Amino acid sequence: MNDPSRADIEAALAREPNNVAIVARLALVCLRGGDIAAAAPLFERIVAQRASDVGARINLAGCLMRMGRASDALPHIARAASLVPTDATIRSNYAHILRATGQSAEARSEVEEALSIDPRLPAALSLRAELAAAEGDDITALGDLDTALTLKPNDATLRTRRAAIRLRRGDWLNGLAEYEARLEIASAKPYAPSLPRWQGEQPATGQLVLVYAEQADNASGAALEDLRIVTRHVRALADLGVVVALQAPASVHTELLALSPATALIERGPLINDLAAAVPVRSLPFALSLRDDAFTPAVEALIGTIARDLFAGRA
Repeated sequence: MNDPSRADIEAALAREPNNVAIVARLALVCLRGGDIAAAAPLFERIVAQRASDVGARINLAGCLMRMGRASDALPHIARAASLVPTDATIRSNYAHILRATGQSAEARSEVEEALSIDPRLPAALSLRAELAAAEGDDITALGDLDTALTLKPNDATLRTRRAAIRLRRGDWLNGLAEYEARLEIASAKPYAPSLPRWQGEQPATGQLVLVYAEQADNASGAALEDLRIVTRHVRALADLGVVVALQAPASVHTELLALSPATALIERGPLINDLAAAVPVRSLPFALSLRDDAFTPAVEALIGTIARDLFAGRA
């Protein structure tokens, strides 16, 4: 027998508007279908009638978080945690929402409680790593991320977080390659032009390598700062035989030309035929590390200089 459709459940609820079981079924159907705006008020109806319904409170808190309403989510996840204080996942979710409301100290305390219950809970390890890194405690952060990655070795978000800390600390050897995992995070949706990925190979004579900001908005502060940084190294790249073109919004062309007058600049849109390959700014040091001469003093120094400019204090 097929499960009833959302329309069927809505019709049933219209006939029995006070039937909490039908409300709960409809709420779950809406949640699983991605209709968070419809699911949230249904879960609110449930908790109004069944104050100790842990599942409804957790789902309501999750809906409210996805709607950007962390403060509204907080009392519901707090109540769920009080009802089931030994559930590590609920305590970890509570810590996450505390952090989202700016209560970092309380979040750290709560995530410690979660990890005392389950020391190998990846979500809690990841959150404690974030909190520790924000406090400057990189050793704890790296240790937690190492443990989490033994449990979820292919998690792109965890790998990116670990790499960002390593890069901020100047560990190019371990950080650059792993930082490429950020491009696998589906929710980030990085921009990329329709060109082959540059892997450090020497371009043919007359061919350019396109260097671009991977941010969806290439006029954002982070994107523009990335472009400014690489512009300062255009001459050094040319000395290696790597002639680049920068993809930048027209609003900053004058500024970038002032930093490096010979820089080739193009905007996003149709690509010129002289472009052989492309690389995002933040992958440039890694691509250079793939060159055959990567460990010669000049190239190694350039890799370190660009990486330091890109990641020190801002990875």
